[in-house]
Amino acid sequence: MNLRDLPKVELHRHLEGSVRYGTWREIAKAASIQIVPRSRYVVGVREPRTLASFLSHFRFLFNLYPDRDSIERVAREAVEDARSDNVVYLELRFSPVHFARRMKADPVKVAGWIIGAAQRAAGRSLHLRFIITLGRDFDRATNQPSLAAALEHR
Repeated sequence: MNLRDLPKVELHRHLEGSVRYGTWREIAKAASIQIVPRSRYVVGVREPRTLASFLSHFRFLFNLYPDRDSIERVAREAVEDARSDNVVYLELRFSPVHFARRMKADPVKVAGWIIGAAQRAAGRSLHLRFIITLGRDFDRATNQPSLAAALEHR
């Protein structure tokens, strides 16, 4: 039995951590961000299995997205990748503030871009839901844009 052939449910796919390396390289180059080798971008088999080690790989995604096209591309590709894994139900979680940061865009609009691109990629074969994240270590003012996006797009 091939596990890829089985239908799957994924309840916790982080959009921020679902960026293909090749896509990251292209966006980083366009945004004048230093390119790192793939080995520093992905979690290696010999790395410590700690939260700190895992989260260290997200630093390459901080302040990355220079435009709407790059944000929509990442959302579309994350759903395409889920579909290729035969995921039939996907909950995609993301922080609109994370994606809006570099261009200083309105997180409510950014959430709409992500949701729209992901829904178009899902088509009819993938049931898709969204979770907009709030930082538990952030104060109310910092979380307010994400809360506004969640309420607008509920």
